[in-house]
Amino acid sequence: MFFYFQGMAEDNFRASLFQQQEQRQLDSTKAIAQHIESDLDGISSKMGLIAARYNMADTNLPGEEKKMREFMEQVFTELNVQRGRPLSRTEITNDNASSSPSTSSQLIDGIYILDENGIVTTDVRAEGVKNIEGQDLSARQYVSDSAQYLLPQFSTGYVGSDGKFRIAATYPIIGPDGVYKGLVAATMPTDRFFQHYGNVYDIKSQYIVALDIGSVQLVHPVPSLVGNPFFGEFTQNITSHNDVLNSLVRKVMSGMPGYAIYSFVNGERLTSGYPIYLGGQPTYFVFVITPTSTIYSAVDHILNAQRFQTFSVLAGTTVTIAALIFLLVRWNRALNKEVKMRTLEITNSNQQLLNVNARLEESNKQLAFANERLLVVNDQLQQSERAQKEFINIAAHELRTPIQPILGLAEILQAKNKDPETKTMLDTINRNANRLEQLATNILDVTRIESQSLKLRRDRFGINDTLVQAIEDFRNQLHDNQITLDFQPEKEVFVFADRERIYQVIHNLLSNAIKFAPGGKIVVQTNVQDGNQRGRSEVVVTMSDNGSGIDQEVLPKLFTRFATKSEQGTGLGLYISKSIIGAHDGKIWAENNNKGKGAIFHFSLPLADK
Repeated sequence: MFFYFQGMAEDNFRASLFQQQEQRQLDSTKAIAQHIESDLDGISSKMGLIAARYNMADTNLPGEEKKMREFMEQVFTELNVQRGRPLSRTEITNDNASSSPSTSSQLIDGIYILDENGIVTTDVRAEGVKNIEGQDLSARQYVSDSAQYLLPQFSTGYVGSDGKFRIAATYPIIGPDGVYKGLVAATMPTDRFFQHYGNVYDIKSQYIVALDIGSVQLVHPVPSLVGNPFFGEFTQNITSHNDVLNSLVRKVMSGMPGYAIYSFVNGERLTSGYPIYLGGQPTYFVFVITPTSTIYSAVDHILNAQRFQTFSVLAGTTVTIAALIFLLVRWNRALNKEVKMRTLEITNSNQQLLNVNARLEESNKQLAFANERLLVVNDQLQQSERAQKEFINIAAHELRTPIQPILGLAEILQAKNKDPETKTMLDTINRNANRLEQLATNILDVTRIESQSLKLRRDRFGINDTLVQAIEDFRNQLHDNQITLDFQPEKEVFVFADRERIYQVIHNLLSNAIKFAPGGKIVVQTNVQDGNQRGRSEVVVTMSDNGSGIDQEVLPKLFTRFATKSEQGTGLGLYISKSIIGAHDGKIWAENNNKGKGAIFHFSLPLADK
């Protein structure tokens, strides 16, 4: 009877402690998930500060690029701290962390700025990390997601160019005009990042595992599992398709925390999991795995010692009621002492959780302060942009006011005056006044485009007639016939568009071709294409010349404002042309002639309904 009650007491004691460990481990997993969430949000906010600073910087000013890099290095140092002091870049790259646990609190190993094409333009990285400046990262998912959604992104796991498994946090760089200009990215080696929150190397003791949204294992004490999906055949063969474990992982990946006890190849396990929410969505998932043998071992050690004492007393004395009472009292006191000790441990653990929560609250306050700073900077940028647009609009209108009387009086003087020298000077006045009027018109068009107030007066007309009219206008201006304009219209093609604006686009492209192909030949062609990507037929107008071609440095930004190396013109014509064609649901693009000299410009317009 004694042994029966003793066994029951031991079982109850073991079960009580195990239940406490289950809840304690789930609470600890929650604290780890919240800590990771806070750190990743902090990294994203820091990337946002760099993006805002990049928007405000004018890299054409002396020393501005150096200041930008120094700011990135400052953020890099702030994010990598060790027990309250900054880490040196040599400490950050300590390779010992790859094979054994380290006290390093490193979070990131590099900060990179990518342009709108996904090319790395600036990087700040730890010593020993491979230089990827100039590389094209546009094929990576987090780069295309940043460009598509214009929101901060947290990547799934990927293998870097140096073979290390990483995750990345990105923040888009969006210009004052709302156009995507690139992104700022921070990269984190998963093993070093997650070792900050627990053991990721020793599978024989309590350790943590992290998954991304695709169930790919970001960190695991078994290196061969890193980079493999949990529900993939490789991992499932190792876990023997454990239904209890699979159900727990599915539950956590659905956004709900949980824990489970299950038998594994090398013993029973207690596993708790918690989702990590970023941007309001579960993005990563952290699991704490504890071999139950480590939980039972401490309890069994005490119970075995107690059994030995009890059996020694029973073997040396007669079984009497007095001795039995004495042993039971002593045994009960030992159990009470153990309960008090375990209770104290629980109290200490709760205090640690309170400390973690306090740090989280402080981190949230810092994040709120950083967000307030971002809002102030953004408001200042918007006020500056509005003032600039208002000034340009007023200046353009004021420029046009005196131009008209100048042109009118110059024409009257030309008609009345027969003196050749005077007539030449009047031609110069007339020509430059026309150029000034065109500049004012371009500036007004840019202002309307950027304020989204460009209005179109659409009607149905033949594109060939408009092309012929524009070509004839240029032929009348080219008195010495130094340039050949070739256009052989075929069957008329009708579009539903603003005739004057389309004429303006054709005029801009022809003027551009004449400027860069003096004494050459310009060929204009039209081609009807049935069914574009949206299922509509369209006409493509092509203008090719045999001039000097497009400078490779200018080509990627050819249709942006002021994109020119020529001393003639302002670089606004192609930007205006692109906006006009885009407003008509068309496209415009350019390329150098691969078969000879010169450049080729194309634009497309949807055909009018019959």
